[in-house]
Amino acid sequence: MDVNKVTISGIVKSSELLSTIPYANVVLKHEKDSSFVLGTVTGEDGRFTIEGIKPETIY
Repeated sequence: MDVNKVTISGIVKSSELLSTIPYANVVLKHEKDSSFVLGTVTGEDGRFTIEGIKPETIY
């Protein structure tokens, strides 16, 4: 396990119905210029995980 990398995970839910959203795009972008870093798609249950993120790549 690389201690210098980060994992982001969660569940995407509808703000109105609070139901999970399957197959939603989840995108991680640079804070500075909004350029794409990494992305994934939620599973059937609305859950996602993005692994192996170098903290310095998002600033």
